[in-house]
Amino acid sequence: MKFVGLNNYIQLLSDSTFIYSLKNSIYFVGGSVAGQCGFGFLLALLLKRKVRGTNFYRTIFMIPWLLSDVIIGVMFILLFTSYGTINSILLQFGFTPINWLTTAELAMLVVTLANIWKSTSFYMFLNSAGLATIQEELYESAQVDGASLFQRFRFITVPIVKPFVALSILYSTITTYNYFGTIYVITYGGPLNATTVPAFYMYRVALEWGEIGYASAIGMFILVINLIFLSILMKLKLLGGGSIE
Repeated sequence: MKFVGLNNYIQLLSDSTFIYSLKNSIYFVGGSVAGQCGFGFLLALLLKRKVRGTNFYRTIFMIPWLLSDVIIGVMFILLFTSYGTINSILLQFGFTPINWLTTAELAMLVVTLANIWKSTSFYMFLNSAGLATIQEELYESAQVDGASLFQRFRFITVPIVKPFVALSILYSTITTYNYFGTIYVITYGGPLNATTVPAFYMYRVALEWGEIGYASAIGMFILVINLIFLSILMKLKLLGGGSIE
């Protein structure tokens, strides 16, 4: 063992692959958070309505969250490979097949969609818990006072569930930034590192190349980014929804 001081951190700042992975993480994290929290909140709103079979739908929507990354990865490979289901459908309608997994931008889109599909149900349940705290009397009183559906949503639903939405954004951001399961299975960081994110790069550096010290430096950088995310939401007081407690 040889003490190298801050050399690993200095190397990190000039590592083109790591810098490229930071850029990739913006698309992966941004798209995943928007999709997971957005669709999760929308599904929670739909399932709040008193319709027949609500519990059945909740159970069905929970299935992706219970599946392993390998199963989800294989599913999306079968969907988006050159001779997969999506291209077969495109051929049926006279369109040219698309190289989903070998085109940089499209490969990132596929792994992001896989991550959204996997985790949306978790945020659906989280937002459902927030919606369950709203008393129906509030809606009834507002309706009697002449409030429209949009006004009831804006002035009753949004203020009450805002802490839950903010918690969803916080949790989704941190977990997605540290996640690479679907990337590992579907693209393995390719093509040409187009889907490599910092967490996956750290994995490769540590377990494939055996550079534990350098991987630890990457891990510390990831920790700092997670703390920055947390600090921003703390400063914003959970997007206007109160304190963390």
